[in-house]
Amino acid sequence: MKFVDGTWLTFYETFIVPGIAEHMEFDIQVIKIDYSGDGVLLTDANGTSYTADAVVVTVPPQVIKDRDIKFVPPLPIRKQKAFDEAYIWGGLKVFLEFSERFYPVFLEIAGTNNDDGQKAFYDAAYGQDSDANVLGLFTVGVQSKPYQARTGDELRDYILAELDEIFDGAAPRSYMQHLAQNWSAEPFIRQAYFADSADWRLSKLMQETVDGRVFFAGASYTNGNDWGSVHTAAQSARDAVAQLVS
Repeated sequence: MKFVDGTWLTFYETFIVPGIAEHMEFDIQVIKIDYSGDGVLLTDANGTSYTADAVVVTVPPQVIKDRDIKFVPPLPIRKQKAFDEAYIWGGLKVFLEFSERFYPVFLEIAGTNNDDGQKAFYDAAYGQDSDANVLGLFTVGVQSKPYQARTGDELRDYILAELDEIFDGAAPRSYMQHLAQNWSAEPFIRQAYFADSADWRLSKLMQETVDGRVFFAGASYTNGNDWGSVHTAAQSARDAVAQLVS
């Protein structure tokens, strides 16, 4: 799906958030989920507790893999094992603005799309009502590591040098500014997503409900047919809610 003058975020802010805004709370880190009693008891990093009949866990799988949330009782062995074995890609996006458009709509570098990761440049302003020339870099897995090892001007220069070899100096000549989004460096994300080449059975196991009260939803928690996108995250949420109210 391609949004014009918007994103998935603006879609949800327009059509979903207004109906639930009064129930939303931010800047709360849940560190414990206790489902040993009749309901569910959540505890945050400040020691505040919250009670509920059920809970839908939507954190990235790396958070559970790193044991940042304590489950009481512990998650079933085969479910925790699925998280531990999950092949999770790191990754980032970089957006570079130029004074001229010298690049195609899509550019994939030969040999960079495989079981170890992906990498591609694309026209981030394509189809938008904008005169800006913005080139996006998307990369996950092994291919993302050279970029994640750099920040600021060093990252900029590394990408411009790469583009310089392809476009004969057009990139550094017309560079204006850039913005990097390193998902692996985000403290409550620490990953891109469940790898495309991963075992589908692990996604299905990570999605499984625990004790009829602890549900899981997100791009990596699916029925195993597909994962790793906003579309699969939305479908996963629908599946979790359907189970919760059934």
